[in-house]
Amino acid sequence: MESNLKEFAEWASAHAHANSLGAAAAGEGELFTRPVYREPAPTKEPTADPLGLLTLRSFAEYLASGVDLDTDDLSRCLAHVASPVTVQLVSSVQGLYRQRERLVIASFVSPAAIIDRYVAAEDAILGLMATFVDTPERHVVLQMLRELKRENVEVLEDNGASQQVTKRVGVHLAKAATVPSPIELRPFRTFSEVEQPPSLFVVRLREDDGQVKVLIKQADGGLWAVRAAENVGAFLGTMFKSLGLEHPRIIF
Repeated sequence: MESNLKEFAEWASAHAHANSLGAAAAGEGELFTRPVYREPAPTKEPTADPLGLLTLRSFAEYLASGVDLDTDDLSRCLAHVASPVTVQLVSSVQGLYRQRERLVIASFVSPAAIIDRYVAAEDAILGLMATFVDTPERHVVLQMLRELKRENVEVLEDNGASQQVTKRVGVHLAKAATVPSPIELRPFRTFSEVEQPPSLFVVRLREDDGQVKVLIKQADGGLWAVRAAENVGAFLGTMFKSLGLEHPRIIF
């Protein structure tokens, strides 16, 4: 029994010495180091999950319903137009950790998926027809895209003395067409209850592996987003007034 204890003590001592040498070789200096004190993460105040809505009208009607919030509650909240596709009701800063609670969020998902990237000509035509407001400018771009054709033909010219063959390959317009650049278009990019703001776009074509690709590129520096937020704010103001709501204040 004593021999077993002696062997165990020798084994433990040897391993402890080896570990200390390994720690020193790794640059740690000693096997055990002092614990590093870190400030604990603050415990946040409990908040309700925000109610998700799809329209501005339902956003205003919910506030007027008084289901969760009375007039005093709304007077301490802000209707924040965070972007052309998001409106949220946020509380005032409150609690020990100075939090804002997001109580309601209305969101819009833009269907305009052909902007700022090259797409096939057929996809561009479908996208323009389905996700852009019908305007004379949209008709001009659609007409140009419908006239596109890809050629791979040979033209034989014979003047009686000699023959000349010209090969023509690439993307061409079946008819002459002029598209202003930039051109003003109005895609669906904000809530359907408000007017879709126009913005400038540049239209470009290229051939990629035998397929015609179309680029509809934004060219207004994001001004449309400011106009859309203004339209959303104006609509909410009108809705609040019609529902007898004096609060919350609208900001964007």
